[in-house]
Amino acid sequence: MKNFQQAVFLSAAALFSLIAAECDVVPLTVGTDGKGNSLNIGDVLGDQPDMCDSQGDGQYTFVMTVAMGGLPIPGGPITPGFPGYVSSASYMIFDNGCKLLGAYSPNGDCNSPYTLEDNYLADVMTIQSFTDVGDPSFTFYYGNGKFSTGNNHCGCATTDDSLTKVAAACKCAFPQNGVLSKRGFQAIQYTG
Repeated sequence: MKNFQQAVFLSAAALFSLIAAECDVVPLTVGTDGKGNSLNIGDVLGDQPDMCDSQGDGQYTFVMTVAMGGLPIPGGPITPGFPGYVSSASYMIFDNGCKLLGAYSPNGDCNSPYTLEDNYLADVMTIQSFTDVGDPSFTFYYGNGKFSTGNNHCGCATTDDSLTKVAAACKCAFPQNGVLSKRGFQAIQYTG
């Protein structure tokens, strides 16, 4: 009976650990720029404003890239569900000078949301992404802020060579320290 109780306890503990498991992103050694070139950690991204703009001191840029590529079957539909097509997604974070600080891949063993922790971040980032190349979007939480496509000047740009590859890059600036300040209002003085 004691062995049975231990087995039940261990099984329950294993089940609860699976339920509570977080989906962490997987660190990568390289990222990819908007032209498909490799970027090593520490490299500065050239003139590619769709991926990164210098935002000023204390600002980082979160970038999500999604791509689908393959060779079409003559007369067949072009969707990622057909053989010959593969899709991918990655996340990158750049500093205020567009230097790549980190590159990450969504964990294929679980679905969004993902958590991202790294030494250069002041807080944990939680990412919810939708990596459909035709309509990519993301929401991430960092510090006291919520950032999402269509808000906070966050947006996406797509490229399409119409035959073999479709790609999108989505970006959003966020404060390095995780603290969003309230917008200040300055009183207008009437001098009439």
